[in-house]
Amino acid sequence: MVATRSGYVTISQRALWWVTSGAILSLGLVLYVPFLRELFRFAALHPIDLLICLVAGLIGMGWFEGLKMIKSGKAMLSESG
Repeated sequence: MVATRSGYVTISQRALWWVTSGAILSLGLVLYVPFLRELFRFAALHPIDLLICLVAGLIGMGWFEGLKMIKSGKAMLSESG
């Protein structure tokens, strides 16, 4: 399931992997192939930059998962009461 503005849309797991892999591969090529990096005027990411991105992603994911758990807990309480 993928969240959209209108709710959730079910897409196949295989398609999701293809799209995600393609996006990561494209971004990696643009960041680390010198010709493409110069074409888009990007700079290569240093290991600390990658670590910051990873930590920020994990914090964001944890935040939203926590909100979902709180929301589902409130929904369960309102159903039982």
